[in-house]
Amino acid sequence: MGESERRLVLDEIRKPLDVSDIAREVETPARAAEVYAASLLATDIDIDREREYLRSLATALRLVPGCGRLPAPDHGRPEGLTGDAGM
Repeated sequence: MGESERRLVLDEIRKPLDVSDIAREVETPARAAEVYAASLLATDIDIDREREYLRSLATALRLVPGCGRLPAPDHGRPEGLTGDAGM
């Protein structure tokens, strides 16, 4: 990989995630739950920006109430990852 390709990849990785773009690609409640769960597992949830991302993602994915409730910093998992939001 050349320097310009490497820069392009790094620039893409550094871009802020747009939860609306992510949610637009999700077609079923089950997939919404999977996307949220994957984000939850990939996030340390140790800063406010990460907490806000997960809250916004849960809202954009129209997950059931309680799903956006975030775990404590000890990485416990929130309840309600069913994705049953009547999508």
